Amino acid sequence: MDEHRKLISKFTHQLFLSIEKPFETTTELERQILASFSFGTIHAQCFLNQLPALEIHKLAIFIFTAEFKYAPQQAQDFVEHLIEVASDKELHPTTHAIIHRGIDGHRQFINSDYVNLSKNINEILNLICS
Repeated sequence: MDEHRKLISKFTHQLFLSIEKPFETTTELERQILASFSFGTIHAQCFLNQLPALEIHKLAIFIFTAEFKYAPQQAQDFVEHLIEVASDKELHPTTHAIIHRGIDGHRQFINSDYVNLSKNINEILNLICS
């Protein structure tokens, strides 16, 4: 589990480099988008490594508290919401799409394709936050 935590932590650090903005200057909306995107990456990492669903849940809560500074209960509630959204596109189509773009982001990160990772996340932020 520790190797997955380290990898996803590196991924989130790369996200902040990609948006050229430190965590402290992001808005709550930007953090929610980045966390939702990261959830897709967490899902991809766990799927590719055949980790059980409980590990996805635990890893996401860890990342949301450690990297996105959510309180533990807030992180748990957000993760549970994202699990529901990932399972039901109609529940929240925009968040569902962000999660799936995060799955693409995992591939981009693993392949060190930081240019396209940056384009991927910045397209989402520009579309929603502008």
